[in-house]
Amino acid sequence: MKQIKWPVIALASAILAGLALRITGITWGLPLKYAHIDESVVIFYSFRFFSGDLNPRVFFDYPTFFLYIVYAVEYFYYLAGSFFGYFASLEEFAGKYLAGDITGIYTVARMVSALAGTASIYLVYRISRLFYSEKTGILASILLSLNPLHVLHSHYATVDIFALFMTLIAVYFICRYYIDSKRASFLYACFALGLAAATKYYPLVFFANLLLIPLFKKEKITKRLLFLYLCGAGVVISGFILGCPYSVLDFPAFSARFSTIFTNVVKPESLNPFKNALLIVSYIYRNTGIVIFTSGAAVLLFAFRKREDFFLLTFPVVFFIFSLGFKVIGAHYIFPLYPFLFILAASGLENVSNTTRVARFTRDTLFYLASALFIAVSLPSIIQIDRVLTQRDTRLTARDWVLSNVPKKSMILRLPYTPEFKPGDGYTVKVDWDYKIPQSEYKKYGYIINSGADPAPAGNFDLAQSFKGTRLSGFHNPTVNIYRRGK
Repeated sequence: MKQIKWPVIALASAILAGLALRITGITWGLPLKYAHIDESVVIFYSFRFFSGDLNPRVFFDYPTFFLYIVYAVEYFYYLAGSFFGYFASLEEFAGKYLAGDITGIYTVARMVSALAGTASIYLVYRISRLFYSEKTGILASILLSLNPLHVLHSHYATVDIFALFMTLIAVYFICRYYIDSKRASFLYACFALGLAAATKYYPLVFFANLLLIPLFKKEKITKRLLFLYLCGAGVVISGFILGCPYSVLDFPAFSARFSTIFTNVVKPESLNPFKNALLIVSYIYRNTGIVIFTSGAAVLLFAFRKREDFFLLTFPVVFFIFSLGFKVIGAHYIFPLYPFLFILAASGLENVSNTTRVARFTRDTLFYLASALFIAVSLPSIIQIDRVLTQRDTRLTARDWVLSNVPKKSMILRLPYTPEFKPGDGYTVKVDWDYKIPQSEYKKYGYIINSGADPAPAGNFDLAQSFKGTRLSGFHNPTVNIYRRGK
């Protein structure tokens, strides 16, 4: 029987551990329909496709490839459910969503992100192996597998994790083209870039890395090479159109919405690159931890010994420069930086261990001990994340309290990030999503429910109950305050 080598065991362990971490607590917040606002928007527009119309109409905040993927997965879920008699018809399936019976629907959509996040661990290994050793590839994959921010967002049915997954596919072929100079690798890279951009717009910036390859390889700019790049640009556009066809079929709606999104998110009113740079570094620090951040930054200095190292560096540099122009930067916006920094840090650590003037066994031991330290310092925060995700959300606990303590037929005004109610609960509920209702009108309601981020309501209202939990982000365990109008 052929003996399984340690790299296979280590990589399989990283992938299986990554999958377990990403599916533990996958049902967090359910059956809240708006547990994560962005998630609810993605699933809403995906469900509109069940009407037979695949045009997202006004919604081009994200391109449609991920929405189509979610729609396809939900359709498969419906087919499987109907086969086992759980859904009598497509109308009944859609009716469950409209009625708020969404636990199965949301879990299936979240699994897309969980699986894409797990597959990204393997892709980081494959990209690493194009340039580096097994040890570097496995450590880089472990660092992504155990990255708290990546684990957390793999629990959301949002575009970010899937967009990174598609970007890493494109990066793999870009790096392969760097190595083998084959047109097939180049065209695969371009097509994957197009599909990645059809998931979330930003991967288009990595076409710049393809343009840098002739410079790094000191190739002459010939007509044949220019023609290849011209064809590549066409393939990128084709991939984008395949994933987001109504960018062409309904171009006026697409261009109008894209212009608005670009102005609100990417194009700043006043460029402040220094502020954005500090914010990006602070996000990386917070989401890797002091040990990995400081030691990773230190060994990163030893990662650059050959031309390939500097080429790999161009990926985070290109995206970093692009991010400096953002008007607003969320922690998840900079996901594309992490895989490359992990690969380069792992390579730097191996270089450091190899330059020590000791026996090979000792050099390997130093590398493995450092890797074990990285794993050990990552585990507490990840365990905390999954522990919180498996707990009952404060909004659900608050809803139970309302059902038990608030008289039926009461008029309730609730603000964002608060408990959700169904028509059968027996209350008249008004939701003020955009804070448009002035406090002068609060006297019409018997109860006001807001989150901890909101001020107490003015007027004759007393705090009846408050619910607090461990926060992971703005979407988990918000503080819920329930105010009762005084007599």
